[in-house]
Amino acid sequence: MERVDLLIPGVVGRYVFYNNSVWDNYDAGAGPSDDLAIATDKCPLLPDGLASFANYTSYSRGINGIMVDIAGLAANPSAADFEFKIGNTATLAAWVPGPSPATVSVRGGAGVSASDRITLIWPDGAIRNQWLQTAVLPTPNTGLSTPDVFERKGPQWRWPV
Repeated sequence: MERVDLLIPGVVGRYVFYNNSVWDNYDAGAGPSDDLAIATDKCPLLPDGLASFANYTSYSRGINGIMVDIAGLAANPSAADFEFKIGNTATLAAWVPGPSPATVSVRGGAGVSASDRITLIWPDGAIRNQWLQTAVLPTPNTGLSTPDVFERKGPQWRWPV
């Protein structure tokens, strides 16, 4: 009998990238050139983690692009398959809903280990000097069984209070 490995849906990569920058050839749209604009020295702040310099960006246009790689993506997601909050306090309950991305696009097989790469783009300056919490929701499109939550801090010249 042949063994069949089932691909369990899950987030396998989370990135911030500098959209519309020199690194992606000043391309404001989503595409393969965005991979060259990934901030390789930055990583998301995961729940129960401690914030560090690696969670802060210093891009003058703010947080204008993130990517999420999902293995086993069920269907193409939309902004409704994500939840965004913004804030600057240690009390998450005080944060407010964040802006929806202007575009959500999927490049099949372009992510880690041939996962699907979802690119979310906001207008330049829409998210500046504040944290962005992103939740990939468990929906029929994502195929996730639980939310995947992570945070990033936009251009910051002081530590949060």
